[in-house]
Amino acid sequence: MRSVMILMLIAAVAIVGCANNGNSDEPRTLKFDTTVAGATFSVETQFFEKDTTKHIDCGYGYFVSINGKKLINQTWIPVVEGYNRFATAEDALNTGKVVVGKMLRSADLPSLEKDDLIQLGILKPDGSLNTRK
Repeated sequence: MRSVMILMLIAAVAIVGCANNGNSDEPRTLKFDTTVAGATFSVETQFFEKDTTKHIDCGYGYFVSINGKKLINQTWIPVVEGYNRFATAEDALNTGKVVVGKMLRSADLPSLEKDDLIQLGILKPDGSLNTRK
């Protein structure tokens, strides 16, 4: 049954679409939804302005919901020391998709590892941030 759920998630990832107003300079909100065994898993990105009180630059974060109930509110890149936001909405969305995949494979809350972010291209192999925009 789990293998069927994982295959459904992979298929959903392959056909996901993005909401974009056509201007790459403006913040975008991207959304991914997949329904597995009657539960709808959603990932949605959000742009955050610079937070001078916490010394966090502007960038993206993501939210993970199940059946509309927000379970994870990730406003900066996990695993990395300090408070860094994702450079692109795509990076945030793809990281959220990895989290959903881990949720489908385990009943425990997921945890990301440095290798996950390296595979996504968010971190360089040495563990430092990839500063692409």
